[in-house]
Amino acid sequence: MVLLWMAEGFLDISQGEKVAEEVVYDCFAELLSRSLIQQLSDDTHGEKFVMHDLVNDLATFISGKCCSRLECGHISENVRHLSYNQEEYDIFMKFKNFYNFKSLRSFLPIYFRPTYLWRAENYLSLKVVDDLIPTLKRLRMLSLSAYRNITKLPDSIGNLVHLRYPDLSFTRIKSLPDTTCNLYNLETLILVDCCNLTELPVNMGNLINLRHLDIIGTDIKEFPIEIGGLENLQTLTVFVVGKRQAGLGIKELKKFSHLQGKLIMKNLHNVIDAKEAHYANLKSKEQIEDLELLWGKHSEDSLKVKVVLDMLQPPMNLKSLKIDFYGGTSFPNWLGDFSFSNMASLCISN
Repeated sequence: MVLLWMAEGFLDISQGEKVAEEVVYDCFAELLSRSLIQQLSDDTHGEKFVMHDLVNDLATFISGKCCSRLECGHISENVRHLSYNQEEYDIFMKFKNFYNFKSLRSFLPIYFRPTYLWRAENYLSLKVVDDLIPTLKRLRMLSLSAYRNITKLPDSIGNLVHLRYPDLSFTRIKSLPDTTCNLYNLETLILVDCCNLTELPVNMGNLINLRHLDIIGTDIKEFPIEIGGLENLQTLTVFVVGKRQAGLGIKELKKFSHLQGKLIMKNLHNVIDAKEAHYANLKSKEQIEDLELLWGKHSEDSLKVKVVLDMLQPPMNLKSLKIDFYGGTSFPNWLGDFSFSNMASLCISN
């Protein structure tokens, strides 16, 4: 929700020393403290919130014709934010009137299903993807999440220059069109569990405003070199260590000084010079709380592997650490350091 508010430009973040995310989080906390929104009582993870019926009625009244749901009947042609119930089969006729919504900023499916069906497959008419969506020139937020029949996007997606937040999670997309790199306003790109996705566009460096890139559950083999220029990234859930002549080397991680939350470092067996792990400066990334170090396969050089792990000492604030396919004969001293007082989970496997 915080990232959606940013994408829609709901708050003035042009002044002050705080970064955009901090301003939005503060606003959310203020709404929570005033009970304008409330946390679900049965939400153990603290990620689900509701709005009281009276507050919802007030918000609906104030938003007027600007916000609407597709199921509500008559919709103003000036609507900016539109959501709809996501069904198993969303046919084109459901969206035929969208061609009239020239001011539309949000294309947001909402799905209500039992927990055991949360990854149920849904299908969207490809005519919506190929013909309709490219005509919505003012879109800032686009969600195609969980539409499992989507395997590609049209090149014309690059014409949606106002787009800031595309969510393509749980689709079967295989690659992103090169024109994606024309979306210079992009702030967030969600590709969670796009299990068929094996690569990112070469010119990713053009996305200079990109702050959040979530690629957990993808099958990306290497990063394009230009991604190293995205030094404003705060979320990079997976860092794929490339080989010497391709992709990003481990030392390039140093450039991403603002990373926070979860970080998975994959293919550590590709590290040629163990000392390069030192330049990643992982210890300085104090906002990383969940870290996974994955070698991918056992290495015959156990000494080099041990040195790499030794050099990848994480920040002291770490709460969760997973190490997989580590081939060293012993562990570095930092692993048992009492300074990691926030550590709640440690998993060493394979």
